[in-house]
Amino acid sequence: MPIERATSGVPATTAIWKEGTTYEAGAHACIPYKVNNRWYSHNYICIVGHRADNTNKPPNSEYWQPRP
Repeated sequence: MPIERATSGVPATTAIWKEGTTYEAGAHACIPYKVNNRWYSHNYICIVGHRADNTNKPPNSEYWQPRP
């Protein structure tokens, strides 16, 4: 999956969010999305440690906040 750049304009280098992964507060995750056949991503930082599933997937604000 070609992720060309993050929405902040910097390369998307963080790991893509994965269900079943345990995230600690301070961990980073990347969510890809597609616009007009091009892939972009946004990086998020974990604010509450948790085991990942679809209910706490970024951008769920209880668990994640956008990285500036």
